Formats: sequence, C-alpha cells, structure tokens
Amino acid sequence: MLRAGVGSCRVMRLCAQRSRARLPPSLAPIQPHSLGSSSCGGRVHSLVRTPTNACWPSARVFSASTVAATPHRRRSAVDKRIEKELEEAHDPELVIPMSHHRPRMPESIRSRMKAAQTLVESKSLEEANQEYQEAFRIARSEHNPIGEYLCLQAMSKLEMDRSSYMNAAYHLKAAIDIFDQQAAIVRAAEQVAERKHGRQQEEDGDGDDGDDDDADDREDEDADKDGVPLWFPMSDRQQMRTDLLACYLRDGKLSEAVKLWNDLREQSDVSMHHRRNVMSPASLPTQMLVNLGHAYITLDDPHRAIDHFAKAAADARSAYNRDRAYAGSLWKALSGLGHAHIVAGDHAVALEKLMEAAGLAEEVEDMGVLSDTFYLLGLLRKAEGHPPQAERYWTQAVRGYLKLENPLTSQQRYMFDALIGLADMADSREDFDRAFVYYKRALASALEAKKRPESMKAFVKVVDVLDKAKKFDEAARFQKQMVDYVSEGSDVPIYSDAVARIDLGKRYRGLARPIEAEGEFRTAASISEHLGKNILQAKALHELSSLLILLHRFGDAQKEAKIALRLIQDDPHSGEPLAEHLGNLALVDSMTGSHKSALDLAQRACEEANKTHDRESIARALHVHGTVLSEAGESDDALAALNKSYHIFKDELKNDRGVGLLSGALGHCHMNLKDYEKATTFFRNQLRLASAHHDKWQITDSVRNLAWCAFHTNDHQRALELFQRHADDAFSLGQNPLAVQSMRMASNSCRIMGLSELSDQLSFLAEQLQLKSNITHRDRPVK
Repeated sequence: MLRAGVGSCRVMRLCAQRSRARLPPSLAPIQPHSLGSSSCGGRVHSLVRTPTNACWPSARVFSASTVAATPHRRRSAVDKRIEKELEEAHDPELVIPMSHHRPRMPESIRSRMKAAQTLVESKSLEEANQEYQEAFRIARSEHNPIGEYLCLQAMSKLEMDRSSYMNAAYHLKAAIDIFDQQAAIVRAAEQVAERKHGRQQEEDGDGDDGDDDDADDREDEDADKDGVPLWFPMSDRQQMRTDLLACYLRDGKLSEAVKLWNDLREQSDVSMHHRRNVMSPASLPTQMLVNLGHAYITLDDPHRAIDHFAKAAADARSAYNRDRAYAGSLWKALSGLGHAHIVAGDHAVALEKLMEAAGLAEEVEDMGVLSDTFYLLGLLRKAEGHPPQAERYWTQAVRGYLKLENPLTSQQRYMFDALIGLADMADSREDFDRAFVYYKRALASALEAKKRPESMKAFVKVVDVLDKAKKFDEAARFQKQMVDYVSEGSDVPIYSDAVARIDLGKRYRGLARPIEAEGEFRTAASISEHLGKNILQAKALHELSSLLILLHRFGDAQKEAKIALRLIQDDPHSGEPLAEHLGNLALVDSMTGSHKSALDLAQRACEEANKTHDRESIARALHVHGTVLSEAGESDDALAALNKSYHIFKDELKNDRGVGLLSGALGHCHMNLKDYEKATTFFRNQLRLASAHHDKWQITDSVRNLAWCAFHTNDHQRALELFQRHADDAFSLGQNPLAVQSMRMASNSCRIMGLSELSDQLSFLAEQLQLKSNITHRDRPVK
C-alpha cells in the first residue's frame, strides 16, 4: 500500500487553501477555510456504513477491521491512528464517512445533524433546515469538509422535498464543488506519496520485502483500475448531478438542464478514472426522459422531444406489459409524446397517442392524470382550429385541477395555460366579464405557485381586459398590485420596476389622479437615476413634465423638461425621439410668455418629427406648433398648423382623442380671433369626444372654454354656471391656478348681474384658495 506522510499533509493544506467551494450566500463562511493540521495517513478504501435515510449519500460498506486487515508491511503511527479514529467514529445512529484526508467530526456538528434528522422524520422541515444550516456553519468554522458536504447533501434533499428546487440546486452545486476539490486533494497527496515512496525504494532497495511490496503495488494498481473511491464513491457525484438535472427541470431552467444532460451523456462515452461508478444516461429512469422531453418542448425543439418521449414510451410499455402497475409511467410517456406531436404539427399522430393515453388515464383513476389528458386534448383541438371543443376540454381540465389538494408543478402549469386559453376565447367574443374571471383565477394560481413570469403575464391580461370593459379604476388597482409585485421581488431597485411605475403613472394621469401619478413618475425617475439608465430617466421626467403642464405648474414642468431633454441630447444614439421633449419645453415657454423661445423649440419639434415619418408624431408636433403660434398672436399660421394636425388625426389615424384635443386648440384660436360662435362649436365637439372617452382633463378644459365663450357673448347666467362647475372640477384635479381664475370670473359674472353678495363670497373663496395653494411661489418659471 502507498502511504502519505507529512509531505502529503502539506499538499492537502495547500490545495484546500487555494480551492474552496462556492456556497449559497445564506451559508457564507465564518472565516477563511483551510485544512489546518488534520490527520492523514494510509489510504482508507471507502466509507464507514451510512444511514439508510434518503438524505444521506450511499456508500460501500467497509468496517475498521476490513481496513486493518489490508496487507501492510510497514505500518506507521499515522496508519494506527487512522484505525483508531475509525473505531471511535463508529456510531450506530450517525456514521461518518471517512476519506484519505479526514478531519474529526466535532460533537457539535454530529448532534445538530442528529437533531435535524429527527425533525425531518417529524415533518418539521423548517426547523430541520435551520439545524442543518447551523451544523454547516460549524463545519465551516471547524474546517471540516466532510461535515460541509453531508450538510449540503442533506439540505438539498430537504429543499427538494419542500419543492424549493432553486435552493436545492444551489446546495447540490456547492456539494459537487467540495467533492471535486477534495478528490483533487487526495489525488495530489497520492502523487506526492508515490514520489516519496519511489525515492525510498531507490534508497532502501528491494531486498527485504520485495515480494510483499510488489504485491502491494500490484494491489494498488488493480485498485486504481477498478476505480476504488478515493474520497466518496464516484456514484455519489453522478447521483448529485442527476438530482441537479431534476432541479433544473422543475425550476424551469431548461437551458441549464439540457446542457447538464448533454454533459452526462458525453461522460458515459469516454473513459473515466472511476468508470464503473458512472451512471449512463441510458439507465436514467423513464421520468427523467419524460422531463427532458418536456424541456425540449419548452425550448421549441419538438423533434428531440419526440425522440426522448419515444424512448420513455418504449421502456414504460415493456414494464407495463409485465406489470399493469406501470400504467402511470406509460401514460406520462404517451401524453408527452402526443404533446410533442401537437407542437410539431402532426395532429393525426398526436390524436392517436393522446387517445391511447386517455385509456390509460381511466385505468390509473387519478384526477390529476385525467385533467392533464383533458388539457392536452383541448390543446390539440385548439391547434386543429376547433375552439368550442377546446373550450369544453379545458373547462373539464380546470374543474379537475381545482379538486387537487397538492397539484404537481406540471399540473399547475397546465391549469394556468388552460385558464388563460379559456379567458382568451371569452375575450375574443367580447365577453369581458367571463374573461376577467378566468384571468383573475389564472393570476391567483400563478401567485400561489410563485411563478413570476406567469404572474406578470396574468397581471397584464387582467389589466387589459378591464380596460376593454371600461373598468379603469379597477384596472388601475390591479396595475398597482403588479407594480408592488415587481418591486417586492428584489431588495434593490430594478429596471422593470421603473418601467412599470411609468406605465402606472400614465394610467393614474389618465384617470385624473395627479397625486398618485406624480409619485409614480418621480419614483421611476429616481430608480432610473440610481441605475444609471439615462434614457429611462428622461422618459419618466418627460411624463412628469406633461402632468405638470396639465396642472399649470409651469415652473416645475420647465425644470423637469429641461433635464429630460439634456439626458436625451447627451446620448444621440439612443433612438429616443426628441420631438415630444422639445414640444413640452415649447408649451411651457409659451405659457410663461417666452414666445420667441417657444416658437424656436416648436419649429425644431416639427423638424425632428418629420425625420421619423411617424404620422402621429408629426400631428402632435403640429399641434404644439399651432398652439404656440396662437399664444404668440399669429392666428393665421396657427390655424394652418392646427387644421393640418386635425385632419391627420381625423382622416388618417382615426384617433378620436386626438380630434378632441385639436378641437379644443382650434376653439382657442377662434376665440382669440373673437369668433365665439365657431369657437363654441369646436368646444362642444371637444366636450362630446372627451365624455365618450371619460377624459376628465379634456372635459374640464372644454367646460372652462365654453364658460369663456358664454362670458364674451354676455350670457352671464350660463357663464356663472360653467365657471362654478369648472372651478369645482379643476380643484379636484389639482389645477388650482385655473380653479382660482374660474372663481374670479364667476364673481365677475355675478357682479355684472347685480349679485354683489354672491360675487363677494366667490371673490373671498378665490383669495383663500390662492393663499392656501401658494400659487405665486409654485408657478414661478425657472430662469
């Protein structure tokens, strides 16, 4: 036998210090890991007996006496100490695997692992996990790789039992790393020992015990050829990699799963150090072939999926012919094969396989299996262009899934897809209430299963169908939940959070909820700035400036618009259009009396819009240009620009909202020309279209415009009613400057009609509102 002396200890310490396993953040090392002064000596062929509990690695059984019986010509003190430790380690409840390099297992680790095992048996999995984690930390602090390895294996099994496959994969990868590093240490130690032994043989000669030594050397060579494990058996590593493959599949990490599968398959075709312990992919269970088939379906590779399902079906059919108890395995393979043929477009073969699977489903008598069959038949009928039949199958499938207490991951996915399919069909029939019920149930199932992509998809579907049903406030409530869901998924600001908040802010603005809208826009801008995403920050600030213009807070609007424009100009290759950013600044300058600057900016906005060849962008730029010209007193040019924009929205884009906006702008232009009759016609059209779209901003603006027309045509009673109505609406929208102005105009109308007391009351209210809102300070333009 080869012996490792002090030199091999030094090698092992050096290797351990230079290569440590990467571990989950929650299990961070307490201090830098090194092997210290652990004992090492003659080779121990394998492990002491391991428990039968599934959370422990399997091992070949070698007792201390077996090791002691191995022929030794020169037994060193180190050899004797290893044998003694083997005897001391023998524990009927928890036996510790031994290796060529073996640190002692402290009682603190041993006791916690025993406690964890007891908790697992009593189904107290959370407490068991805490005990394992504490045992792992102790093992790290004690520089005990065996303790770390066993803890990681136990925790991975525990996490798989809890269906927490991502955490299980994390632990398995860390355990594999430790396995590889410790095996490397043992091999390095053996190489040093071999060189030292070779030098010693050269010095001592072969005289005294040459025959025995030759026998030992031959035994060592045979052991190497046979693949005797140097640390843990190589089959442990293969089993861990197979478990890791299962975790990848169940956690939806299909690319990693396929990559690992191919690696396993390649390793089965090459000569390895421990060849006899390698698990060939051909010996993997039928379920693994089925899982890989589903993975290839998701990766849109149905032909490879068909290959895997066909192999699984052949194995399962052979077993089923021997024993009917294998009906479930055959059903899995056939149903998967039918699914793959659906994706491949071979509907006739798919129907054949699914009908055979349906017969097996009745034989199995399992609600989940029957529901899966209904789902796949519905999928087939949908692919064949028969939605009513698909709807009937999916309805039956969903009813079955809802009866399951603990549905499998695949069943949760199928139920989600069935609910989305049923909802889409109802949506296409404009049965929005039924579609909402299905989408909402799909959302609940995705949230319960903690599937983020599916949850996000369901949120979007729910919001969309509520918009179609014109239930805008309820849509905003679900969109707010979606934003909260996005943000709670990470402890740090993320890009998607900012995007979702911009969309939510736009919805709040459309619902005339300016306080919430401003909050979302500012939060999105802050997140974007923190992430260094200048273009996204510019978008948030642009939407914020548009809101502030509606609120007549021109000073604040100008500040935000200038920052947004600068961010866009700093990145000329961003592809972000400049026209709307320039347009916002033009409107702000126009409303604050800077007409020359406003005209220059509006002209640039038109030029930038023309470069895009986007008709809506061109129409918006013309709208801004016409408005600025009208405020500057250039009414003829203003009418030309506004009429051109009006006809683009009406005749080309068929956009009623745009037509309503342009109706208001044209009415203003005609009112400036004192053509109040034509202005009134445009303002009434603005009010009609705004009411049809529930646009409170435009409704309020049209009421104000009609009040001014009534005042100028001496219809003071009508003017009083409209100004009062506008003041109330504007105040509720946060348009305090306009509310104060309307109160004062209502007071003027009262005075003209001889209602002095009412006029004084309205004037007093206007002054109080102005003081409360601090309008003069808030609306001062930024120089």
